[in-house]
Amino acid sequence: MMQESRKTVERDELRSQPLKLGLPELQFFGTYHPDGRITFASRPKREWEFMATGTGVTGLTVSFPDEMVVQVNHSAAIDECGKLRALARLHLDLDGAPFVQATTFRMEHDLRRSVIAVVAQTADGIVRVEIRAHVPEDVIRIDIDDQRKSPGRLTVRLEEDAQSDAAFSQDTGLCMWHENDGTKVTDPRLQTPYPGIIDSRVEADYHSWLAGRTFGMSLWHEHGGGSTSERTLQVPPAAHHALYIVGLSTLGGHESFVNSVAERLTKVCGMNRDAFVTGHEAWWRDFWQRSHCTIHDPSGRMLKHQAAFDIYRYYLSCCSSDRRETPVRFLIDLFRYHTRNSTWMTMKFCIVEQYQSFYGALRTGDWESLRNVASFYLRKLPYYRHFCRRVYGHAGARIPYVQIPVVLRPPTGTLPEGPPLGVEKRMYNGESPAGALFALALFCDYVAVSGDTDFADDTLRPLAADLVEFYRLQYPERDQGQMVISPSNAGETFQTVRNPAETISALRMCLPRLIAQAKARKWSDQLIASWEELLAVTPDLPRGRLECDPERLDLKPVILPGDQLVPAADMSGCETYVLPWSNGESWYLLNRQNTELFAVWPGKLVLRDPALRECAVQSYRDRKWRHQYRDGWQLDLAFAACLGLHDEVAQYYDQQFEQTFVLPCGLAREGSPVNPGAIVDPTVQGIPEYPSMQGMGTGVVSVLEMLLQDYPDELIVLPCWPEDVPVDFALYSPFAGKVDVRYVPKTLLRVTTEREIRVRTGAACLPILEICTKISPIEEPVPSFLPPRRPCGTPPLPPC
Repeated sequence: MMQESRKTVERDELRSQPLKLGLPELQFFGTYHPDGRITFASRPKREWEFMATGTGVTGLTVSFPDEMVVQVNHSAAIDECGKLRALARLHLDLDGAPFVQATTFRMEHDLRRSVIAVVAQTADGIVRVEIRAHVPEDVIRIDIDDQRKSPGRLTVRLEEDAQSDAAFSQDTGLCMWHENDGTKVTDPRLQTPYPGIIDSRVEADYHSWLAGRTFGMSLWHEHGGGSTSERTLQVPPAAHHALYIVGLSTLGGHESFVNSVAERLTKVCGMNRDAFVTGHEAWWRDFWQRSHCTIHDPSGRMLKHQAAFDIYRYYLSCCSSDRRETPVRFLIDLFRYHTRNSTWMTMKFCIVEQYQSFYGALRTGDWESLRNVASFYLRKLPYYRHFCRRVYGHAGARIPYVQIPVVLRPPTGTLPEGPPLGVEKRMYNGESPAGALFALALFCDYVAVSGDTDFADDTLRPLAADLVEFYRLQYPERDQGQMVISPSNAGETFQTVRNPAETISALRMCLPRLIAQAKARKWSDQLIASWEELLAVTPDLPRGRLECDPERLDLKPVILPGDQLVPAADMSGCETYVLPWSNGESWYLLNRQNTELFAVWPGKLVLRDPALRECAVQSYRDRKWRHQYRDGWQLDLAFAACLGLHDEVAQYYDQQFEQTFVLPCGLAREGSPVNPGAIVDPTVQGIPEYPSMQGMGTGVVSVLEMLLQDYPDELIVLPCWPEDVPVDFALYSPFAGKVDVRYVPKTLLRVTTEREIRVRTGAACLPILEICTKISPIEEPVPSFLPPRRPCGTPPLPPC
């Protein structure tokens, strides 16, 4: 019976309809297929019509404005002026212009095998291109099969985005590079919003990092021949061409750069095509076996959920690597498709959006990005200590809201004399230190699921000691035995409040995790005691009723008596600001994040107690801002999935997906910066200048919460899943390890976990099943009788 059901599912899956990617008004689509392919049926001609891939360090985009154009980017291509540069843009032209003259054109990105393939049918035959970014070797290979009756000569021209040098040699091929001029290193002065923190002494601390840097790329043809000019490689006609691209950014000057390029090329050029492809595909085969989500839905209504999962995982891994010198950025400029220079470290935020960006990495086992961010924070910890002492006047560490990575050490010498600078009054993201706590919680969960004890002792412990110490010293006041968190802000724009829900949720989420790790790793008793004391005085989640009118910015938000979750305990200190659009009037800038619901997600603090859950559901229903998915940052559907609101997720997920995953290759956008071409070309409205890591993260959170929720003593499988949709998935839990689930409605539910833990299913979509699994799977037949669906918003039953 089970075997026949499986065959039926597979046949139904083949009939599933594909999914269009991209903004409808732009009239150019990518198409996502259930087997993990994205296809373009016509030739992409505009710069934002591209496919993208990467090695975690080197990224590229592929398009065809005329013949083939490949832009190569690198995570550390930083010049002496602090600008992020493209390594080069490659124009690959075959005689006869087969891509322009093609009678049919097809471009496909196979996410499972990580291959971008292009097929152009011409009157003389087929030209086929395959592009692979080899993750282990950090090398890109382009194979061109010219099956025309008379193959054409290949010409590759390198386009630079700023001044570079170029040369050809037998050791490095056609190489183009930029060596930073140490005499011109400048201070971009963008470290923090507090001008007094940056001074000339800081410059000396990052001077060597920029001044000693050489970055660029090498282009190597498999036969090593051809004629070259300064930035052009020409190769005689052949039925097959193989090109290798190596992108590098190194310290030690030009000589070190050249030696590194030669070493990399020697290694990969000694591999034949079969060996290169075999190693490449083996890496991706292991990648997709580590975690997956396959939804067997012939109606196609759930395909967007699978697409969000696949796209998030794929692009995150293409831009994440332990080899990166800088962490993955908020906006993924590794996949830039233009040559406009940018201030480096584009929008690296330390707020809840960072958690949104990388939460999926924890669940899918793609932990390189988490280690990379944590390593960056550890290297900058001395600066965060300096920042804390200079601004607040006490010990501990504080991660600034916006940061660039130039300063890895504090200024030399002693601190300037005088009182602390204090927090600058700002209408937007003024005093929001909770982001560091969310990051620490994520790192704790990484240790719990991975067992990485070296990371726990060497990275997590020193970060946690100083970042938590900031809270202990910053908020010494007590009211009836509880800490008073003031002044602070609730979300991005409710400034100068008392006891914000965001910070309380972060403390109550983070501290128990840290205490558990500290006891398991036998960290110092004094450290554990200080954290336990801080947790004991952390205020309860604020309750009341928020009164504010989103249409009346002249009215102060007020917390009235009530029993709902609210953004802060007291908002009487909220301040007005003269806004750019307020015609000189002083208005309240109202926050749209619904931060009172951070206790639902990421905190998950109100889901197990029936009374608190009912309060959370009502608070969700009465939230002031709803489904404003213009830029992918709102968490409405994450809240809804955690609360088991099936109908809410089903109603709005299509809207969220379509307004978030807006590029035809599937990459997501953020609210800014948008493509400057929109100024002169209205057809590019809504197209981002950079894809968004946060947008993809936000788009997948609700999917993950629909599949799996967990607690130290219990795993909840399919807590918000349609009862009639089969699904197979593998995810990770800090409490259960790897969790494999296969669900066939009315027939089978199989759950396998690495660690022994109680397992049950979501009461709203499946009958309660008590399953205890460890290593070996247990298969439980699902009874044919299913309970009727509960009304939208009805809380699932309390834990067994």
